Amino acid sequence: MAENVKIVTGLGYGDECKGATVDALTRQVPDSTLVVKTTGGPQAAHNVVTPEGIHHTFSQFGSGSFVGKTKTHLGPYVLVNPLNMFLEADHLISLGVNDIWSRVSVDPRCLVITPWQRALNQLREIDRGASRHGSCAQGVGETKLDELTAPELVIRVRDLQSSVAQAKLEVLRKYKLNQAYQQFAHLKSGEGCAAFALLEDEGRVASILPGYQNWVSRVSIIENDGLEKLFDMHAQVICEGAQGVLLDEWFGFHPYTTWSTTTHDNALDLLAEVRCDAAEIERLGLLRAVSTRHGAGPLVTESPMLDRLNPIEHNQTEVWQGAFRFGYLDLIALQYAVTACGGVDGLVVSCLDLLHPSDDWQYCQSYDFTGKSEDVCDLFLFSDENTVREIVVGEVDMLDRQQRITQALFSCHPNYHRITVSDGSESREAYIAQYLDIISECLGAPIVSTAYGPRANDRLQLVTR
Repeated sequence: MAENVKIVTGLGYGDECKGATVDALTRQVPDSTLVVKTTGGPQAAHNVVTPEGIHHTFSQFGSGSFVGKTKTHLGPYVLVNPLNMFLEADHLISLGVNDIWSRVSVDPRCLVITPWQRALNQLREIDRGASRHGSCAQGVGETKLDELTAPELVIRVRDLQSSVAQAKLEVLRKYKLNQAYQQFAHLKSGEGCAAFALLEDEGRVASILPGYQNWVSRVSIIENDGLEKLFDMHAQVICEGAQGVLLDEWFGFHPYTTWSTTTHDNALDLLAEVRCDAAEIERLGLLRAVSTRHGAGPLVTESPMLDRLNPIEHNQTEVWQGAFRFGYLDLIALQYAVTACGGVDGLVVSCLDLLHPSDDWQYCQSYDFTGKSEDVCDLFLFSDENTVREIVVGEVDMLDRQQRITQALFSCHPNYHRITVSDGSESREAYIAQYLDIISECLGAPIVSTAYGPRANDRLQLVTR
């Protein structure tokens, strides 16, 4: 069995450099690492830049794939889009990773995102108009919704191995087409025309079925006993999460969330399922030196003073998600994330190259609340009548409560502190060291790695327990 397991979890709204961290961890055990994707799907965008400057945005392959013969396993909670996976594989092959297909395995329970679910996802987001949620529009939420409301119709990887695959795909197409006409017919002659054209294409199933069959022949589809053997074959297992805790389906700030569990829970459940008894399981919480968010939703510390940072390489404004936004570090939100995911054993802080003493950098440890504190006393802890010192974590399946938190956050304004080096030193090293001490003390965990740029060699050695 694996000697150590690392669980990589983003503590923000996504974009916490999970890909670069997985790549760095893999390079520590280059000849014996298994990367297990534990959440998310094709909407993941995990950027890795090698020391030589080769860049790839990992989506459905593990972010350690540049290193040696590192294997990827897509766990049961991951959603897959086989057709998109071919595009990603082609790019990796063009970069010299010629054996990528032989290094990937998939759980047969994984949900498959079809073109029709992606089309409905896009229609829903278009219909929201100015109230868009910032969806990636890859069909993740639509597929999860189908799992809840029409479980007999969803496609799983095991179905693609079956002789009834074509029939199931056609039933699903008609179901989504009917939904589109019932809910979004008014979009057919406008922005939604392309989605309707795809849904109405009666020959679409026959045209994509060979692609699905080709995908099934290329990946290894393995049950739990096969995954246990994979664990036994590797000294290190890295559980690669997607997105961030502040976007979690239950603990994120609804409705600007994902349909995935983004805490440690999926990884821990899978480890229990395969009876993993690794000597060490380390839960890593990832964050950037600044707060960032792609698209709509609360970002209490957002500041026009940080517009000069935009764009950070590989984080651009996108058609569906919208603008890439910046704020000063929000330790209240990060504390909430740490509590929501049950704590972390170590912190990984990236983008420290952005910090300079001359910029008079700030961070937030409390909010001013402009509403009535008695209305939100179950959501926030106050240090005085209007000063929020903590966001209270609730129970699973309380989306109304999470939506109340969201609305309350729109009435919060940051109280800032400035970094001051205790010995009066003006060196950048001392400035950053003080910043890291503040983060570690506030979040209750040691800093185990720092990064000062996008490349693998911009990241300091990760220290394990």
